[in-house]
Formats: sequence, structure tokens, C-alpha cells
Amino acid sequence: MPDYINIRTAQNVEISYKLAGLGNRILAKLLDFIVITGYVFAMGYVINILDFTGWGVIVFFIPCLVYTLIFEIMNNGQTPGKSVMRTKVVSLDGTPLSLGQILIRWLLQSVDVWMMSGLAGLISIISGSKQQRLGDMAAGTIVVSLKQDASLEKTAFVKVESEYQPVYTQASQLSEQDIRIIKSVITDKSDNRYALMAKAASKIEEIIGVTKTVSSQEFLTTVIKDYNYYQSDQASENDYMDY
Repeated sequence: MPDYINIRTAQNVEISYKLAGLGNRILAKLLDFIVITGYVFAMGYVINILDFTGWGVIVFFIPCLVYTLIFEIMNNGQTPGKSVMRTKVVSLDGTPLSLGQILIRWLLQSVDVWMMSGLAGLISIISGSKQQRLGDMAAGTIVVSLKQDASLEKTAFVKVESEYQPVYTQASQLSEQDIRIIKSVITDKSDNRYALMAKAASKIEEIIGVTKTVSSQEFLTTVIKDYNYYQSDQASENDYMDY
């Protein structure tokens, strides 16, 4: 069973995600269950004090039913349990997670998680190549890990010489995810890699407000080095302030 899956974004850039794995998903679900259980006990105490009966009691427990739905909508594919375990629901086609996808996952949760003590979802995750439960298959989603890979090739880090002089100060505006995408474009081995680099370079020019005067590959490589230069410079400044 593969540990990684490649997703091509709408910008035609391929990003490699690490699949969350069964253990992390179970732990995230247990953490969410603990949160819900805590809420139930708290509401039980409130209901007892206020002496609610009938429909008033039911209203208090509606959040338990829509817990996953609400948090994944508000927190872009993460419940509190997923946040702690650093996992996240993402779309298989590289587009932003939609309300419809989250709703489908939530509706099929009754089959995946609650029917037969979660056996259906468990079998689906273990047997599938993308480790999807039935809700993921129907929604076109997967659950990925956000934990950083130990390999430097999969991070934004590159070594910058001490005497290096940055070219684009605006590179400091970019995020680590931006740099990871740029690195993946530069190392892409497909036949259209040069077209991808040209497209990525054009997008970076637009984001940081510069016009390149060199090749797309050289421009992107320079942007990566400049980003790392300013990151290391900021880290040194923070160390000095701490001191």
C-alpha cells in the first residue's frame, strides 16, 4: 500500500501528499469522541440544573450529530482530532475542498463509522490503494498527513552560502508551501517540465510583483535561495532578540 499520493492542482502543478494512515485516523477519531463525550457530560449537567425536558433536551445534543460537519467546514477539512494529529481532508482533483464533498463524507459517516462498529470504513481504508473510506470515495477526497517529511528534498529548505546576495527581496513574502511547490516543479521529470516551469515562474512574478530577466528555471531557483536567505536571516534576528 503506497504511503504517498500525487495530486495535480488546477495550476497543473503536481504535489505529493503523505497519506494519513489508519493509526492516525483512528487516533483522530478517538480524540474527537473524547471532545464529544466531554460536551455530552457538560450538557447533561446543564440540563439537570435547568430542568429541561422534551425537545429542549434534543436541541442541546444536535451539535454532537453535526460535530464533524461543522468543524470540517469551518476549519478547512480538519476536526479538533485531525488538528491534533496533523491530518486533513483534501480533494483528489487538487481543487479546494467543497461544501458538497464535506457533506457527502458526513452523511456516509453513519455507514463508515457507526454501522458494524466501523467495520465497513475500516475494511475500505485497509483494502483501498488511496486508503479511503466509503465517504471519501463518494466525495472524491482523501485524508493526508501534514507532518513534515524528514527528507530535506520534500521541504522548502536549501543551503545558502554565507556570502550569498539575494536578488528578490519580495521572495520573503512567499510561504513554505509556495517554495515546496516551486521545488517540485523544478525537479519534475515529465515531458512538459519546461512548460510547467514557465507557468510557475509567471505565477511567482505576479505574486511578488517582479519581472524576471533570466530563464524560468534560473528565476525559480533564485527565488528559492532568496526565500531561504531571508528565512535564515529572520531566524538569526530572533535568536539575537531572545538573547
